[in-house]
Amino acid sequence: MSNPLVTYDATTKELRNNPAAFAEKEEYVASIDWKKEVGDNVEPEDVLATIQWGDHSLESLKAPGGCAGKVKYLNRSIRFENLEYEPSQLLAQIS
Repeated sequence: MSNPLVTYDATTKELRNNPAAFAEKEEYVASIDWKKEVGDNVEPEDVLATIQWGDHSLESLKAPGGCAGKVKYLNRSIRFENLEYEPSQLLAQIS
């Protein structure tokens, strides 16, 4: 079973990438298109963004369990080339 691409910390309200999961992928991230905006409500399993991989395939980035609230921050400067390396990057804050 593969790792989830993101983790959510209910204490800090941070959505972060899971470097191990990105390292398991065969392709690099070409782009991330946010489907939510600051101020939008989020529930678990909501589609937060669409990832376009280097082979042009698409994958939905969904809110993990426990991730609910309003989007307070979206990182629009994600370093795609570093998603597979520690430390993880802050992708969003949802509280």
